Amino acid sequence: NEGECALVFGREERGLTNREIQLCQLITQIPSARKYPSYNLSQAVLIFGYELHKAALNPREVPNWDIAPVGQVEAMYRHLAQSLDNLGFKSPHRPETFIRSVRRFFGRIPLEKRDISTIHRICRQVDRFIGKHGIDIPEEPGQMTGANEQIRQDGE
Repeated sequence: NEGECALVFGREERGLTNREIQLCQLITQIPSARKYPSYNLSQAVLIFGYELHKAALNPREVPNWDIAPVGQVEAMYRHLAQSLDNLGFKSPHRPETFIRSVRRFFGRIPLEKRDISTIHRICRQVDRFIGKHGIDIPEEPGQMTGANEQIRQDGE
């Protein structure tokens, strides 16, 4: 695929912040020995440069994916986070940790525009359902009230 690409390297003393990592669409790391688990910045740049050079010498066919632009992916994450929040789906300790896990899950593969559309459609359906039927959010984890209790009873 054609398009812009950037290699982002962390600071030598502490790497990338979580926020900086969230802005990356693909994340990789260089395998290392346990005794020496990290590389300095110049070594990391050299290794990636070497691997890119090798790959350019032996190009292989890559799938012709319609990769979603970063702005569309970020809008999807915001919509998903809002829909989950509307459902009362919250991490009891640190909500940002949960959405980071969602980002890691979706970040394992490049998201195409149609993938983004699918997630938006799911979120819109959730939002419509909540708007039409409302939702009873339990105050305590595991507590079932209202519609949730009815769903449990219907399943018995």
